[in-house]
Amino acid sequence: GQMISGVAHELRNPLAVIRGYLELILTNHELSPQTRADLEKVALESSRAAKLVKNFLSFAREQPPERALVNLNELIERMMELREPDFRRSNINVSLELSPEIPRTEVDPHQLQQIISNLTTNSIQAMERQREPRLLKVSTRCNDEWIQILVEDNGPGVPSQLEQKIFEPFFTTKDVGIGTGLGLSTVYGFAKQSR
Repeated sequence: GQMISGVAHELRNPLAVIRGYLELILTNHELSPQTRADLEKVALESSRAAKLVKNFLSFAREQPPERALVNLNELIERMMELREPDFRRSNINVSLELSPEIPRTEVDPHQLQQIISNLTTNSIQAMERQREPRLLKVSTRCNDEWIQILVEDNGPGVPSQLEQKIFEPFFTTKDVGIGTGLGLSTVYGFAKQSR
């Protein structure tokens, strides 16, 4: 928690500078429609990164999430659209099976975006050595008590002897420089906070 807090504080300043310059460019410069659209995506993602830094601080301190009524299916579609270049680069076929019966739900939308982002990143990395076709499916469903978001891929899966460790902070099976071991522990913490 202390390390995450320290890293998050260090990331705040450069992110603020990036966001500031993006605002200046978008406000004061003539841009082609495509360049403007691309920079708006960068601005959106830098804002999300700043929110993630805040979420890491919250996670380290276990502060309550900021809740809002959210259309989960729309949020998932938006996140998958943002990750589309990554999927294309890795030759991953993505399918969405989003139940139209999912009600608007009170969650922290930024935490949920981070959950989807972390899980899809894990899927991309898990399928790197997988023979094609590489398949990623994201689906939603609900019953009377729960709403479920399922992220499934046809990668090798988690070895049974590691299942109990994958949610521990800093545990990773990835090579040095590829994984920090915070992805699934963050997912677990945010999911727990969201109940």
